[in-house]
Amino acid sequence: MAEDLFFNMIEKLIEKLIGKLGSKVVESWNMKVDLENLVEKMSEINAVVLDAEEQQSTNNHQVQLWLEKLKDALDDADDLLDDFNTEELRRKVMTDNKKAKKVRIFFSSSNQLLFSFKMVGKIKELGKRIEALNVDKRIFNFTNRTPEQRVFKQRETHSFVREEEVIGREEEKKELLE
Repeated sequence: MAEDLFFNMIEKLIEKLIGKLGSKVVESWNMKVDLENLVEKMSEINAVVLDAEEQQSTNNHQVQLWLEKLKDALDDADDLLDDFNTEELRRKVMTDNKKAKKVRIFFSSSNQLLFSFKMVGKIKELGKRIEALNVDKRIFNFTNRTPEQRVFKQRETHSFVREEEVIGREEEKKELLE
C-alpha cells in the first residue's frame, strides 16, 4: 500500500542492517555497536511512521518536511549498505595473499583502514540524523502504530443511495407520481 511506503522501507533497511551485523567487514572494524544503535534508532522511528504518513495526508507541512528528512536519511542508509556490499565483494576478489598485492591495496583508494574510518563516520553521522528525527517525532506527538491498527477512511466512489438512507422525501415522491 502506498501509505505504508516509509514503514516498508524502514523494515527492509533494518532487516538488511541486522544481516550486516554478522559480516566480516563489520566485525573486523568494530562497527557492530554503532550499527546496533542505528538499528535501534530506526526501529523507534518505524514505530510512529504510519501515524506520520497519515498526518501528512492532512496537508501538515511540518510533517511533510519531517518525512522528507526521513527519506533522505533512509536513502543514505541504503547507500551505506551499498558501500558495505561493495567492500565485501572487493575483499572476495582480493583473496590472493601476495605481499606486493597487499602493499598495493594498502596504498590504493580502497584501503581497508580508510574504509573503516569512513564507514564509522558515516554510521555515526547517520545515527545523529536519525536521533534528531526521533527528537522531532516527540514534538509532533506521533502515536505508535502497527499496520493492522490503521484506520481506513473510504470515500464514496459511486452515486448509488439505498432507499433506507433517504429520509423525508415521501411528499416530493407523491408529487412527482401525480
